[in-house]
Amino acid sequence: MQGAVSGGGNFTVYALKEGYTTRSLTAVNGDTNHNRFLVGTCSLKQKNEIYLLNFNELDNKIVLEGLFDHEEEIYAISSSPYDANQFITSYATEKGGYGASMFDLGVLTEDLVKPEEEEEEGKTKLECNDTSENTKLKKIFDFGVMESPIHSILWDDASVLKTFGRDQPEEIVLCDSEAMRIFDVNTGKERDCLRVLKRSGYEDEELIKATRMSLDPRIIGNVISNHIVCWDTREFSSKPAYKIENAHLAPICDIDFNPNKPYSCCTGGEDLNVRFWDIRKGNNFLLNFEEDSHWVLNVKYNRYHDQLVLTSSSSTYASLWRAASCSSINTPLTKNSSATQDSKEKDTIIQTYEHEDSIHGIEWSASDAWIFASVSYNGTFYINNVPSEEKWIVLWD
Repeated sequence: MQGAVSGGGNFTVYALKEGYTTRSLTAVNGDTNHNRFLVGTCSLKQKNEIYLLNFNELDNKIVLEGLFDHEEEIYAISSSPYDANQFITSYATEKGGYGASMFDLGVLTEDLVKPEEEEEEGKTKLECNDTSENTKLKKIFDFGVMESPIHSILWDDASVLKTFGRDQPEEIVLCDSEAMRIFDVNTGKERDCLRVLKRSGYEDEELIKATRMSLDPRIIGNVISNHIVCWDTREFSSKPAYKIENAHLAPICDIDFNPNKPYSCCTGGEDLNVRFWDIRKGNNFLLNFEEDSHWVLNVKYNRYHDQLVLTSSSSTYASLWRAASCSSINTPLTKNSSATQDSKEKDTIIQTYEHEDSIHGIEWSASDAWIFASVSYNGTFYINNVPSEEKWIVLWD
């Protein structure tokens, strides 16, 4: 049954239409005033859909604000960090091929915040138009036919563009099982292609995931089988900038860079391990957590409090971890802090969150540092919160 359901405690769930499965989720990153998310379905038997969902923490309700037709089975979805309406999906085509397209929701309109709201003064508030039926998406452009499914969609990070002398975003990087392809963000035309398997010496392996370094988006980290390979996009013709071989005992499923600490990343793998790295220091991981349940499919740093890390697994559990010892709060400038002296509040698991099926997507809200969403394969969307006790530990630091 479709609709929002309060789950009691600190979680809320929303069930997609019966018969739909999903493995793709993204926060609406261009809207920093609301807890909005996009969920894409992956049905083989019926037309697929994209849900625009908004969680109102005051009412503890998830509201369906838009439902959009998307013919193809969706593999991945990623929203623009600088335009709340724009997003990209990757999908399987009817002819057995693979593709990716940029779309515009067209339903989020901008209204200035009232002047009397001092804490929000100068910001833009996004309000959604009412929709009672499925809406047809406006396609901006296609990226063309791909050789294999696109698993990673990397935008230019709007927050650091000016640091590197650019006023506007220029490129989108799409990654399939063997290559990273750079496209013009305004036209969708391919600019460059790096055959990373051949260039890195892993021609018999598979490119599984990719992500940008948050503090220097010119560095892109790849997961190739159980190896970590990082490239400098200014020097695609050369060898990898950094490489960590056999980082896990089995294939790595996901990688994420620390948003506040350069060269630091986290990986999760089929060996049940969550590992933290400084990519400059080779095979000596900084910290290791073991997930008791199954493969670690997703890892996500909290963008504001990077000691908090989310993971999801192919079992029915998502986990929230505290990795303070290798976070930005454990730097030479803060070594005398009370947090450091107390062993960074002990690196540990904070809480597990049970779902109904394997969890293929997990995302922090773009609006609230303490709220995150996840989706299980059976089409159930969850909203959860960082426990209050943990908030106090983080804020005390």
